[in-house]
Amino acid sequence: SPLSKPELARVVEAMKAARPLTAPGHEGAGVVDAAISPNPLRESGTLRFALSKPGHVEARLFDVSGRVVRVLAERTFLPAGTHELRVDRGNGADNLAPGMYFYSIQTPEGIRRGRITIVE
Repeated sequence: SPLSKPELARVVEAMKAARPLTAPGHEGAGVVDAAISPNPLRESGTLRFALSKPGHVEARLFDVSGRVVRVLAERTFLPAGTHELRVDRGNGADNLAPGMYFYSIQTPEGIRRGRITIVE
């Protein structure tokens, strides 16, 4: 089901609250190209992205309330090139319920935000 305006506002604010990876005045040139596949996801998938230069990467999944439900990378230094981060639905108490989630990946080159649907 679509998000209500208050739910969407909470998600956007939580994603904006992520601390920047670069010092003020040294931001990247734009938005990094990134995508999760498959989408919708059943068990696991891959977040693919490319860096034109080495740098720190942060990637997170958020639920519709804006709460971080997965940290895929936290200030992880990666070389230039194409990279993949595994996105797992999890199991047991750590399992992500079916529904809509959002991702945010931040690199020195910019930020990409998107959404992913998890299905049974």
